Amino acid sequence: MTITLDAAPQLSLIESPPDIQVPTAGKLLDTLEALGSSQAIAAFFLKEGVRGRRRSARECPIAKWLHIMTGKDHSVASAIRDLSNNHLVASCQNRYCVRAFMRDFDMGCYPQLAVSPARSWYAKLTFTAI
Repeated sequence: MTITLDAAPQLSLIESPPDIQVPTAGKLLDTLEALGSSQAIAAFFLKEGVRGRRRSARECPIAKWLHIMTGKDHSVASAIRDLSNNHLVASCQNRYCVRAFMRDFDMGCYPQLAVSPARSWYAKLTFTAI
């Protein structure tokens, strides 16, 4: 009995891997916004192990997560800035849950996501709801 095997496909070392779609910062913010609340975003980051520094546009949990997902450093405030080319890449204006998370985190909520204690001078400030 003779068994014949089909020839293995020839792979070329010149061929590049298929393009991998890296999500944009805007699409990633939409993903966070779709979670529906500041608390849900915090729970998501806790589950994913993403932590950050309070009142730091470059080291907050959102900036850290954007770096993990895109491989780029971002500054997070009212808009998202790609630090590799200093371009604005997304706005936070209509992303209410994302903005609420940023505000809540910076004001001391979600201590399990913070990598360092609040600065002593900042802890003495008081905030008034508008």
